[in-house]
Amino acid sequence: MLFAWQGLELQHPEDWECVRFSKNRRRGECALADRRGIRLVLNWHAAKAAADLVKMFKAFSGQLAKGDKEGNAGVIQEGPGPWRRMEWKSGAKSGKSDVTVALAQFPERGCVVKAELMSGSAEWRAEGLRVLESFRCRGLNGDWPWAAFGCRLNLPAGLELESCQVLPGQASLSFRQKGGAGQSFRLQRLAMPEAHLQGRALKDWMSGATKAERERIKDVRPKPFRGHDAFCATVRPVAETPFQRLLRRKWRGQAAVWICEREQRLYRAEWDGAPAAKEPALEAWVECQ
Repeated sequence: MLFAWQGLELQHPEDWECVRFSKNRRRGECALADRRGIRLVLNWHAAKAAADLVKMFKAFSGQLAKGDKEGNAGVIQEGPGPWRRMEWKSGAKSGKSDVTVALAQFPERGCVVKAELMSGSAEWRAEGLRVLESFRCRGLNGDWPWAAFGCRLNLPAGLELESCQVLPGQASLSFRQKGGAGQSFRLQRLAMPEAHLQGRALKDWMSGATKAERERIKDVRPKPFRGHDAFCATVRPVAETPFQRLLRRKWRGQAAVWICEREQRLYRAEWDGAPAAKEPALEAWVECQ
């Protein structure tokens, strides 16, 4: 299963879930877990110059030793791919799992990535190495995939994650690009569509329940989305203050809503952009089954 976040992507077992994430593309952390606990922790930080990975391994060994004085570090090994890795063997009385610590520098992304894989058995270590082998880091140009919490997107790298909200049966992601060709994008993915529609037609739900929401949505019309019955519309860009409305008076916006029958999820995607921004085809940005 694909996990993609902040330009980093990997394939992981189906029972792994993202339980911790960072909105910062320059320095952050993600953690994936299964029912037995944390399985993988990814850390990344910006690094333009060549990093001293051996020095970093020594520092991590010192950190691990503080909480596990009987543990010891193995030799630094090469691979898979760009990774260098070290096995940390926990002391018998520590109650901690063995850990594979891996480091790699990705010049195309301008960052160093550290992976900590819980590797208490030969099977777990082999599984962890397969995850590392699948790892890919995107450059700062082109599109970045995002795959987490059931959402699957392909967005220009210039769009940075602004907010992420994950609740039972609901995930929402918001992105923003600054500058003269600024734009923003929002996606909602909702479980139990009938509970959100509350008997309303999809078109009526798209128009919103309040006067302010209805004034934002214009020209609602049917238009298939990835083979699903859907509606699209022209929308006024989100602006919370009079000054924002003044700045965005020439911005354009579009939205789409649809139900993915196979996933049984209700989707809503919205884009708005400055006059210089290239208006996207939302079907190229959002994937569903």
